[in-house]
Amino acid sequence: MNLASHQIKDIVVTPVAIPDPPLLNCAGVHAPYALRIILEVVTEGGITGISEIPGNEETELAINNLKPYLVGQDIFQTNQIFRAISDNYQEAQADERGKAPWDQRIVVHIFSAIEVACLDIIGKELNKPVVDLIGGKMREEVPFAAYLFYKYKGAGGAFGYDLDPAAEGWDVWRQAEATSQEGIINQAIAMCKAFGYKSIKLKGGAFPPEKEIEDLLAIGREFDGQMPLRFDPNATWSLDTGIKWAKVL
Repeated sequence: MNLASHQIKDIVVTPVAIPDPPLLNCAGVHAPYALRIILEVVTEGGITGISEIPGNEETELAINNLKPYLVGQDIFQTNQIFRAISDNYQEAQADERGKAPWDQRIVVHIFSAIEVACLDIIGKELNKPVVDLIGGKMREEVPFAAYLFYKYKGAGGAFGYDLDPAAEGWDVWRQAEATSQEGIINQAIAMCKAFGYKSIKLKGGAFPPEKEIEDLLAIGREFDGQMPLRFDPNATWSLDTGIKWAKVL
């Protein structure tokens, strides 16, 4: 085995901006674009591993600045890769996870991107899926749920709060208003019709609990009580509030 072939030769960073409608959550309204970074790790052996992480200018700049410390690293030695990242990128809140539901530390995002890309390379070398490298799969398939958001009218992206006149099919409903009960029910019907979902999840935290729970129950009635329902209050409810409305459900 040629050990040099496992050394990182290059890292390619590609920022991506995906149009995102004005969806509502506990923090307010989604930005018109969802920002991601596609990261490619290329080895001396000519194999490329791919991953993706949340993206912004700071993360993109940090990865590019870290390249000199990552090129030459062995893809199997991820502890050494983490040390190279943490030793050479000083983040003001490096020890703080942040208050969001996800880990907000850029150093964590960067390492996770590199680690997954390295696993992708190893899997390609062994002709194995990455899941087999981390313990093996537990099931053959996973059912998806319709994921409903309250939202203002608008297609997002360059259209902002305006509508895309060329939209067809699901995209018509994706840009429609869904702050009213009628609007969120229409979103549920359209999403299940377009994609065949067999369960529904409603993202809450945008309105008072009584409205959101009544809307969820109304969605259930629309599907004659045959559709499994889930509710996500977006980490906004207290324990007492959660117990109160869980009893209603």
